Amino acid sequence: ENTQSVSNLFGITAIEDGNVLAVGDDDTILKSVDGGSTWMSGVSGLNNPDCTVACERYLWRGVHFWNVTTGWLAGSYGWVLRTGDAGNTWEAKVTADSLVFDGVGYKVDLHAVQAVGPEECFVVGDAGKILHTRDGGDTWQAQSSRVDFSPLYSLSFVDPLHGWVAGGGSLQGRILVTTDGGAIWDFQYAINSTFSLAYR
Repeated sequence: ENTQSVSNLFGITAIEDGNVLAVGDDDTILKSVDGGSTWMSGVSGLNNPDCTVACERYLWRGVHFWNVTTGWLAGSYGWVLRTGDAGNTWEAKVTADSLVFDGVGYKVDLHAVQAVGPEECFVVGDAGKILHTRDGGDTWQAQSSRVDFSPLYSLSFVDPLHGWVAGGGSLQGRILVTTDGGAIWDFQYAINSTFSLAYR
């Protein structure tokens, strides 16, 4: 058991060989290499004097690793980070501004991330955002969720083609499904709405 004081934590992922990462607000990144018996704290690297953007204390909501070395973070202000060295250092994979604005001039928060290959990744967030990269985050494509005013909080893929996204605001729960890597997202389940519950 560790009693050290930490910030609120929002995401955690178990990798392999006892490696676990947890992330949260105030740029918190915690790592264990022994199954959680001990934890080491780290930072994203964005909060430094050489940062070329306004270096707020970032809130990380989602974390996922493809393997023990390659992983992703997603969080506030539309930021996505990638590591290739097991989380020792992080590279900003900033999504293009046109992809992370909510339509009224604010950058959206991103809530969840999942790698589906060594270079391929999906991210979801506020304002119905679903973002996809196939080249390690160098370029991103926005996918149509058709719920532009609803936050998306979670996603789960079983392979690069088949996945689900969950979210919704104001008691309007949504589950979306894709069978083609996000080219089309269909409503599979909706609460308090007239959307069809059809599986495509």
